[in-house]
Amino acid sequence: MQELEREEDSQLVHRDKKQFFIKVIDSFACPPGKYGPNCSGTCSQHCFTEYNCDNTNGNCASCKPGYKGDTCNEECQNKTYGYYCMNHCSVGCSNICNKTDGQCNCLNGYKGNMCTEKCPNGTYGDKCAQNCSQFCVPSTCSSENGFCDCLPGYKGDKCDEVCSLGNWGPMCINNCSVHCYNTSCDFQTGSCNYGCIEGFQTANCTEPCNKTHYGKNCVNECSWNCTRSECNSTTGVCEQCVPGRYGNYCDEDCPDGKYGQDCINECSISCKDGCHPVNGTCINGCQDGFLGPFCNATCDENHFGPACSSACSLHCEGVNNNNSRICHSVNGSCLLGCSRDFTGPQCFEAINSGSSPPVGAIVGAAIAALVIIALIIVTVVLWRRKHPKKERTSFKERNITHLILPEKDIEEKVSEEIETPKEDDDPGFIPDATYYNTSSEPLVNMSMPVHELNIYMKSHDKEFFTEQFKKIPQAQDVTTEVAENEKNKVKNRYKNICPYDHSRVHLLINTGKKEGDYINASYIRDNNDKVKFIASQGPNKAVLNDFIRMLWEQHVDIVVMLTNLVEEAKVKCEQYWPESGKVSYGDTKVQVIQAKTFADYTIRTIELNQYNGGTRILTQYHFTSWPDQSVPNSPWALVDLAMKVLAHPTTQPIVVHCSAGVGRTGTFIALHNVLKDAEETNRIDFYSTLVRLRQDRIFMIQTPDQYEFLHRAVQAALICTPTVVSVSECSERVKELLKKEVSGLSKIEKEYRSINLVSKDIRNSQLDDNEVEKSTKEKVYQNTHELKKDGQNRFPNIMPRKFDRPYLVCEQKNMSDYINAVFTPALFKKDQHIITQLPMPQTVSDLWRLVKQYKISLMVAFELEKLGTDKTMTVYLPIVVDSSLALGNIEIHCTAINDKDLWEEQILKVRNEKSKSDSQDVVHLKCKDTEMDVKKLLSLILKIRAYTAYTSGRTLFLCRNGATFSGLCSVLCTVLDRLDEDAKVSVPLVVGAMKTVRPEVIPNLEQYRIVYEVLERYCTTASPYTNVGGEKLPLTIPLTTPLTTPLTIPSHIINNPTFDENSTDPSSVYNNV
Repeated sequence: MQELEREEDSQLVHRDKKQFFIKVIDSFACPPGKYGPNCSGTCSQHCFTEYNCDNTNGNCASCKPGYKGDTCNEECQNKTYGYYCMNHCSVGCSNICNKTDGQCNCLNGYKGNMCTEKCPNGTYGDKCAQNCSQFCVPSTCSSENGFCDCLPGYKGDKCDEVCSLGNWGPMCINNCSVHCYNTSCDFQTGSCNYGCIEGFQTANCTEPCNKTHYGKNCVNECSWNCTRSECNSTTGVCEQCVPGRYGNYCDEDCPDGKYGQDCINECSISCKDGCHPVNGTCINGCQDGFLGPFCNATCDENHFGPACSSACSLHCEGVNNNNSRICHSVNGSCLLGCSRDFTGPQCFEAINSGSSPPVGAIVGAAIAALVIIALIIVTVVLWRRKHPKKERTSFKERNITHLILPEKDIEEKVSEEIETPKEDDDPGFIPDATYYNTSSEPLVNMSMPVHELNIYMKSHDKEFFTEQFKKIPQAQDVTTEVAENEKNKVKNRYKNICPYDHSRVHLLINTGKKEGDYINASYIRDNNDKVKFIASQGPNKAVLNDFIRMLWEQHVDIVVMLTNLVEEAKVKCEQYWPESGKVSYGDTKVQVIQAKTFADYTIRTIELNQYNGGTRILTQYHFTSWPDQSVPNSPWALVDLAMKVLAHPTTQPIVVHCSAGVGRTGTFIALHNVLKDAEETNRIDFYSTLVRLRQDRIFMIQTPDQYEFLHRAVQAALICTPTVVSVSECSERVKELLKKEVSGLSKIEKEYRSINLVSKDIRNSQLDDNEVEKSTKEKVYQNTHELKKDGQNRFPNIMPRKFDRPYLVCEQKNMSDYINAVFTPALFKKDQHIITQLPMPQTVSDLWRLVKQYKISLMVAFELEKLGTDKTMTVYLPIVVDSSLALGNIEIHCTAINDKDLWEEQILKVRNEKSKSDSQDVVHLKCKDTEMDVKKLLSLILKIRAYTAYTSGRTLFLCRNGATFSGLCSVLCTVLDRLDEDAKVSVPLVVGAMKTVRPEVIPNLEQYRIVYEVLERYCTTASPYTNVGGEKLPLTIPLTTPLTTPLTIPSHIINNPTFDENSTDPSSVYNNV
């Protein structure tokens, strides 16, 4: 060993960059590894080196790994290792680790030399060599033993067992429904493998049939002859039959001599050949001596014979109190004998007295009578020559004589022997006659002044309307023989919905083509007894040509269609117009010239063309938001359509049809008739209106719900129809609204109060249907009333109804489908606008799930300045450009910020973290000013509408309560959309529809006034109709143009100064767009 330089004092030296200590020794110290007097002690072998040992006491300056203590003789204990035993063995070690380097044998779930690595997801056991079951719920498998939560359909600690037969779901804890056919179901979903037993439906067969369906999977409809079409859900046996029917399935008419409910009533013995099975009226008239619909009234003392139409002989002896002669009511025989000089049973035979009659007197009287008759005939002929009959082309001027036919003409005349019409015959001409009242029931006077309707509606509930509806009679003394003719049954969509013989529409007969005169359609009168409508069934395949024939022959201008072609997987109406090109129906070619689709209806312009017959144009108003035998969620959309139809001038009958042509059709026609009465008489009478309709067609208005809905629709329409504002009269209209009347209230205040009252009534009438559903599966699907506890609603009194809110897809088990948001009625799409509250800490990820799942392209947010003071609010956006915010599994990245005085625009990319390619472009518009300044507000609305012109995505409006500012913005966008589309708008129609969905929208009169003031400013400065005489200016890009490509906002819109509050002329917006 090389001797180190000698020094008086020892010093510390670093060697080979290892931090150990060497004591410098002089030439007189002990040799390495020795210490003590005479160097007799041996240093510990666990000293780091032999040079570490103190030559005086043998203490080590440092120890080898695994040892500690002054002399390094203490081994590491308590699962420690390394230098000075400072390191702890891994928790993954199964026992004590190597005291030098920490290596050990691993517990299950760990791997690596030192057992510091946990098993990767999906593996477990010794050295992570085993794979978790593929039927484990992801991320739930224990790395120690492979135990996990199972996917539906599997069980066992390791989810390696399939559910036993009859069980399903997670851990197989659910039993297959007892209503599954063969009690067999899918082991994962629980859906029944072979469908449901009789009486149950849905995939899991847990839901019983509704009252109108029965049988396996509830696919069979109960007989229409069951009361309310309700039957036993298993067998189809009717709970009760409609009057006139009996039997298990109500498929048999009452036996001869019986009628009414359960056929327990006896026909009058005075009926001739039985009575009507439904109402007991004598179909073929009365026996001699009786009269009345039930033949229960005898002739008075001075009449007799069939229908008491003959008067007793003047020569009967004896008179009654009215000084009239008395005779037998059946045969007319004089009960008290004959007066002098007459004889016979009826005292008509004169007794021959032997003197000859005064022949001269008789002849003179006869000649005088003939002269009088001749003068009458000459007078009539001269008058007709001076007043020639005009050819009648206007249906309003026609009385429908041909509806009253002699008995021999009742059967449809389809035969080769019938002569064709003469060339000079006018097929459109209908002779004069009087349209008679077919009901012998007196009309109940339930008329009321228009101004009492709201009070009336507030004081009556659903049960009242149901009871009143039950009391409305069907027509009496009516027949449907032609409709029930064997040849025509195939032309009826429903076998018990047939037009009456007296009011059915007659088509022209073409014997060469074997085209008959029958179609299931009826002329319908308004309350002034003028034929205004044709109520028709939706055509089936057998009558498509006949339906088009009817449109042509009746010169129809307007068709109102109230059904979808297919509803609940059933064909309700055959399509009678082509999607493109031309289609021929018999002799008529049909082509759609134009079609425009709105949120609740489509308007089509249809051309009919016949060879040598010319071309005709009709408009079809197709309402698409009315479920069969039910009612829409609110009446505002139907009122909107009805107002368009009423504003469309026509002199021809309006064809209205749904599927059967009675329920929805009857409701729409009744709405028109009641509103017409209100306009002409300032009174309304729902009951009498429906009684009159049923005299012309059976079952008009089918259900109590439709009857109540009619009342609600009239309520809404009475507010909307007088409040339509056109561009040209907008300023005057606003001035008029602000004037106070004698009552001290302004018109605008009255209007606003009416909207609040009616929309509240409409909303309250739906309470039975508006409970937000509770889950039968997991707690995450909660009733919204429970959600108040969970911080998902900022204001517990502002809650969505179940059919108004968007449902979120639950991508993970702990997610909820709920967010406090509602769809608000827009013009072009039902779900185009969504309003919601600004997110709370617990709902911020739900907000972005909403944005992603419902493809929001524009977000408009108010009241963000309260973020620092309102503890219920939270940050939900990246703060600076090129920054990102991760919320749940969604990442929001900001690509640009454009800051203005009134708003701040952020261009965002929203994507799922797991799928970076699934990127969605979103514009976020933060509004800095919530002051109700009309000019600024209009600038904001114009900017929003410019954005929406470039994308088919939805618009989301946000504010603290999800109503006050977001609702105002949605209302204004819709109001201006409607004005641009029609050059006129009803503000109450828009606001009423919104308030029915979210009552807190437009919460005060001040905001309602603001709507009109923004509308007025738009009309005078920015409307495309402004200063062009009411004609619409063409826009470079229409506001309704949908784009299928992702949103890319042009820079000239983002930076457009015309959207700034300093702009003086917002009309330049459209030029720039």
